[in-house]
Amino acid sequence: LLDNSREPIESVAILRGSRQITTGITGDGPPRPVTLKPGESATASLVWRNTTDLGTPVTAPYARVRAKTGAAPVMLPEHIDLGTTGKLGVTPWAKPEH
Repeated sequence: LLDNSREPIESVAILRGSRQITTGITGDGPPRPVTLKPGESATASLVWRNTTDLGTPVTAPYARVRAKTGAAPVMLPEHIDLGTTGKLGVTPWAKPEH
């Protein structure tokens, strides 16, 4: 997650998977290889709660994602309001279920 200056927001913990945030997301599990044919796509989910409690709320206007380690990043213009939770869950890449 990046701030308005596109600098990393260090106060946010990026979690593998969504289970620490919700059980309502399918497709959670360990990262695994995904092979795509031309024209196919893969998805991953970003999961958070915007609960506000004690502390300073965090809003991230940008998310930077990579298809794999070492791949060029893609910048997503987002508005992720994490409230004061300080956590973002990321599910592994997977082919969409049909």
